[in-house]
Amino acid sequence: MADIGFVSTAQLGEESDSVVSLTRGRMVFVASEPIVKAWPRGRHRSRPTGDPATASLEVDRALQQTHVALETLQALPSIAVRLGPAPIAGRSQTALRGPAMELPRWGVFAFLDGLGGEDTIGFAREVERLGYGVLWLVEALGRDALAHAAALLVRTERLVVGSGVASIWGREASQAMAAARTNAEVSGGRFVLGLGVNNPTSAAMRGLPYDRPVTAMRTYLRRLGETPYGAPPPAEDPPVVVAALQPRMLQVAAAQAAGTLTYLMTPAHTARARAALGTRWVCVEQAVILETDPVRARAAARAYLGFYLPAIAIYTRTLATLGFEAADFAGGLSDRLVDALVAWGDAAQIRSRLEEHVRAGASHVCILPLDPSGGLAPDRRALAVLAPYLEH
Repeated sequence: MADIGFVSTAQLGEESDSVVSLTRGRMVFVASEPIVKAWPRGRHRSRPTGDPATASLEVDRALQQTHVALETLQALPSIAVRLGPAPIAGRSQTALRGPAMELPRWGVFAFLDGLGGEDTIGFAREVERLGYGVLWLVEALGRDALAHAAALLVRTERLVVGSGVASIWGREASQAMAAARTNAEVSGGRFVLGLGVNNPTSAAMRGLPYDRPVTAMRTYLRRLGETPYGAPPPAEDPPVVVAALQPRMLQVAAAQAAGTLTYLMTPAHTARARAALGTRWVCVEQAVILETDPVRARAAARAYLGFYLPAIAIYTRTLATLGFEAADFAGGLSDRLVDALVAWGDAAQIRSRLEEHVRAGASHVCILPLDPSGGLAPDRRALAVLAPYLEH
């Protein structure tokens, strides 16, 4: 249970700016007396406090009902809700869209669930030492990306860590924002909250729902901006990027977030994302294999791509709009499709592909270094060899 109390502005005199504060689980809304009197009872149970200008309400399902209360209050006349500590500073939707952080050009996208905890810390430090600016953590069936990010942030000094991406189906918006603000606070602003709806296959693997993803993302982002935070806040809210491939989700990213993070796409799609996002971030993942033997490189690439293509429709449909045909998805995937999605060769050849994304409009490119021998564990050799070829 959480208590929601109303205090009349008449009690506070001229300094009665409408405020929301969180103290020991109690939420206090300072409002004009007519609003206090007009507050709907319904399923809420009023409890007298001894002061006729104050009403205290017990709220069922505290987290969800807090969202309802915030939305209802913000819709009422003569009240403004400000969020943050004493008084909690207002954190609006624009805070999610206008980051002051300058995102580094190059980063790393990694599947780390195959490594032990201490090994992931060593990997993050290695990424930082090599000069990559961002490490994106994949969230699948293993570690929670937001909790894992916290562990890596406190053991690194300059590296930006992002969730790539955290599922909106697996956590309430308030939980995601609380974790993101915590990570930003303890790291001095080195965290990026990457969010996504994933796809029906991935959601089913984790026992999560999947329904009306675009609408769900819009609502989720709105609730992020409404989330109260009772701890000392970071200097600014962490930027939010949305995983987006198709036009409607790209529009959501442009309207409600700092940008997008795309996955398993070509430079042609990067150009499309740039057109949709305007000046906002276009962050692009690019799988790479440091291998010059075409047979070996393509075998490793096909092993990686096999989970996504042709089984997961969102990728097949999006790639079809980029010029790929049914024959490209048949028979274990065509060489043309494999080569378009996974950059392989020597360091100079891979660098050329990464630069194609930059020329197409990418703000940031993160490389997924696949091992030529197979598997999803990051190829550290590729990271070390590629680092000198990238301007940091």
